[in-house]
Amino acid sequence: MKVELVRYTINPHEAIELAASNCYDSIPNGKIMNACYKSGHHSVLEFAQFHFHIEGVSRALTHQLVRHRTGSFAQRSQRYCSEDGFEFVVPPSIEKLDNDIRDLYINTIEGIKNAYEALQTFDIPNEDARYLLPNACCTTIDASFDFRNLIHFMNERLCTRAQWEIRELAQKMRDCVIEVFPEAKDMLVPKCERYDTAFCPEIKSCGRHKVIKELINND
Repeated sequence: MKVELVRYTINPHEAIELAASNCYDSIPNGKIMNACYKSGHHSVLEFAQFHFHIEGVSRALTHQLVRHRTGSFAQRSQRYCSEDGFEFVVPPSIEKLDNDIRDLYINTIEGIKNAYEALQTFDIPNEDARYLLPNACCTTIDASFDFRNLIHFMNERLCTRAQWEIRELAQKMRDCVIEVFPEAKDMLVPKCERYDTAFCPEIKSCGRHKVIKELINND
């Protein structure tokens, strides 16, 4: 998996502060962004934008990624692009299995790869041959989020209950953003860590933090 922050709002902290200060007829002081975030006034966070180029991820991951409909996406087309010789993702749960079982997965995908290429030799268009392609097939996608919706993405996908691949993607995206926007560090967190007192809002908790019912009952 390769993640690159290819374009972003220059000085995102300042961009947000300038927008927020206009709301309150105040002067940017470096504290307004955090005050707006903590008080729930998140619309001003949309004045910072981040554009990522993502390679080497599965179609299974991108099916989850594009559910974040407030983002913008441009993905490699399996209709127009040939996927002959495609690379594919092997989940860790399969990678660690005995050779015979792991080979079942790999050989099945290799068989699909051969069948896909065979269809192409009969002049079957890519848009029809692609029906064979598995979710494991690697793809490339560009994704763009404003900061407000990037926070939401991180809240959901850094959670330990998120699938391993998209969680890895979220972590890499987070690292890219913090490098140019260190003030974002405490906002780009799993949802259980959004508040001063950490708690799990999931129905099924991973156990790292108490669920809200336990906090209310002081268990």
